[in-house]
Amino acid sequence: VLDYSGWHWQKDGRQARMTPTGPLEKVVVPTLVISGKQDLKGYRNISRKIAATLPNAKFQQIHNAGHMCNLEDANAFNTALSGILHTKGDEIL
Repeated sequence: VLDYSGWHWQKDGRQARMTPTGPLEKVVVPTLVISGKQDLKGYRNISRKIAATLPNAKFQQIHNAGHMCNLEDANAFNTALSGILHTKGDEIL
């Protein structure tokens, strides 16, 4: 990761955008959508849109992270992930 140059962001007009994903409304499994508060606004918006569209989704924002939450704040990421993995009822155990 440290060696990544960011080459694909160096051209004019490059921005975060969501490509068609199919009918997200039909995904019924419990889903955790995680976004870093310090990520680019476009990616934060995409994460919120996905979480709002999925019928059984939870949105979690990691405050001290950008795009790579699992590396930038591993403790917060793992806490968020373990929270959904240990829920009961119709959710993941």
